[in-house]
Amino acid sequence: MKERQPKEYDEVQLIDGKIVTLLDKLDDSHFLADYGNKNEELENLTLKGKPVSLEQIKKIL
Repeated sequence: MKERQPKEYDEVQLIDGKIVTLLDKLDDSHFLADYGNKNEELENLTLKGKPVSLEQIKKIL
């Protein structure tokens, strides 16, 4: 059985433990991510963060 691939608007857990929502798919292996706005640090990650790669995704929630 083929493992499910993440897609736009999936909520995922990253290998560092953060939970994000994948927004725009940039290419076959990178997404822009929404880290939320619970605090200024997370909001800054959303606005200025680097794209999330498939290798950074631990699991789809």
